[in-house]
Amino acid sequence: MPPGWSFLAWLSQEYVADPDGLAPREAAPGPAKSVNNIHTNLSALSHWALDEGLVKVNVIRQVERPLIGEVVVRTFTPEEVEALL
Repeated sequence: MPPGWSFLAWLSQEYVADPDGLAPREAAPGPAKSVNNIHTNLSALSHWALDEGLVKVNVIRQVERPLIGEVVVRTFTPEEVEALL
């Protein structure tokens, strides 16, 4: 298993966020988009380390990018817009 894979697998399958900031809410698994963003950031870091000669291979490229489902944005109905106005 390539390095980094177990971390991303843990994030997408086992990690449970337990936010308690200004808007506390129930613990929930991390969103796929967040895992994808972490993959992108690790890839950039690994690419930089490769360019700097700190590593010999960009290991994160061996890890598949997490899939993100299509984001569906619910829009207001005309009645809801009228109620807001």
